[in-house]
Amino acid sequence: MNKVSIAFPVSYGKSGPNQKYMPLIKQLNADDMLERCYGIGFPQTYVFFDEPLQKMVLTKFTTRFSRIIVKSICKIFGFPKYMVYWSNVWLFDFMFHKKIASDKSKVLFTTPLLRRTIRAAKKKGKLVVLEAGNSEPRREYQRIINEYQTYGIKKRYIYGNPNYKNTCLESFKLADKIITISNVSMRTYLNAGYDMSKFKLISMCGSDMKIQLYKNNIKRQKAFISTGYHNFIKGTHLLLKAWEKAKISNIPLIIVGDLCEDMKEFVEKFGPFDNVNFVGSRTDLQDWYQQFDAVGILLSLSEGAGRVTPEMMKFGFPMIVSSDATCDLVIDGYNGFITDPFDEERLVTKLNYFAEDWRRVHELYDAVINTVASRSIKDYSLECAEYLKMFIS
Repeated sequence: MNKVSIAFPVSYGKSGPNQKYMPLIKQLNADDMLERCYGIGFPQTYVFFDEPLQKMVLTKFTTRFSRIIVKSICKIFGFPKYMVYWSNVWLFDFMFHKKIASDKSKVLFTTPLLRRTIRAAKKKGKLVVLEAGNSEPRREYQRIINEYQTYGIKKRYIYGNPNYKNTCLESFKLADKIITISNVSMRTYLNAGYDMSKFKLISMCGSDMKIQLYKNNIKRQKAFISTGYHNFIKGTHLLLKAWEKAKISNIPLIIVGDLCEDMKEFVEKFGPFDNVNFVGSRTDLQDWYQQFDAVGILLSLSEGAGRVTPEMMKFGFPMIVSSDATCDLVIDGYNGFITDPFDEERLVTKLNYFAEDWRRVHELYDAVINTVASRSIKDYSLECAEYLKMFIS
């Protein structure tokens, strides 16, 4: 019984957003403390090395069903595209909740989205530890709903779905322990009146991208860059509105990543936006960023510890961020600027601050690099392993 089970509806691997779980899985297995790891498989080109395959319970059915059947239904009936993701989570939860609850583990480490699994595990007497990847759900929901109402947006993202919010709220209430991944996110739970004795901060504010050391004589393209899956919770709409006011014509704003349905509606409704390049999703950011001499921008209305901020800082890009998007790394005036995403005047001022004298970007380079020199995603994973082991030793 003194073992840990891990359950996340993700593909485990050595790269991408879910790489954070593999060091945790391997460490628990090496210490003979891993009971089972549940998930939806590995990436198609994944090369196995020393994964504990005999302890991994995986399925591709949930993703295949969601991507083929549910995606078609959404297209025919005009349902939101996030229903493909939500159906994958729901199916995984339905398929595995009894198996997870009945295995021989004492501790379950999982996501608040697997509400059925959490209920079943609690009934079996397991200690449930959740990873709070986002900020407080009520705050998150209200922030995005307010923006949808302000701009008259009809096509809404998952964070504006009350069922998503309520799933997280119930799961947090049932949980024994909750891991938050940044100080800024943790404060949203504190301010909302949660029992903070349940919470443990394990910082995910790092990146596995390599630090890029540039020589001053290397010519690179000047740009303002915002990277992510762009939707209203990322604040990209507020950036575009401020960019219109800033009237910067000699340096482009590059929007990297796919646009969610809410952002597509916004761009169609309020665009076009001058000197903005929408380049879509890229899988080669480590190489692609190297051509730029840039300022990074992320104006999230709600964030746990997004990968974008530390990744951009590894390239020496000073940041303009909301308080939610600092990842505990950005210090106002030292390695970038922190702004209220709703303070359009300040945002315009900071955009022009760099655009009017690009030497200011270079002046912050050393401070940016020194801030992100030490921590990686693997550190987060291994610290989670040590924390979970406390409950079974």
